[in-house]
Amino acid sequence: MAEPTTEDLLMSGKWYWVSTSDGALDDCQKQSYLEFVDEDTLLIENISTNASDVCESAGLNSYSYELIDNENIQIEVGGSPSNVHIEFISEIQLIISQQLGGDTLTTTLRK
Repeated sequence: MAEPTTEDLLMSGKWYWVSTSDGALDDCQKQSYLEFVDEDTLLIENISTNASDVCESAGLNSYSYELIDNENIQIEVGGSPSNVHIEFISEIQLIISQQLGGDTLTTTLRK
């Protein structure tokens, strides 16, 4: 059986936030996820703690994306392209990085 491609791995289910390089995530934020639905649709649901200390979804957002090569994804956010680099991908773990201003934000996600 052939090894799964990067695209196969991306589209194999929901990827939940585990950690980011800019600080600790609380239990609510760790319920947030990315889901690469098909070859060009990405769903993102961000969950955070509201003023009553209850986990609350900010809504499910849909974005267009393109897998440029096995290491780079371009996501359309508000009409502007945003580039994400795949540092590592396996059947259970995804590590991505993105340039934000002068800093690099690295995010680890798991199934």
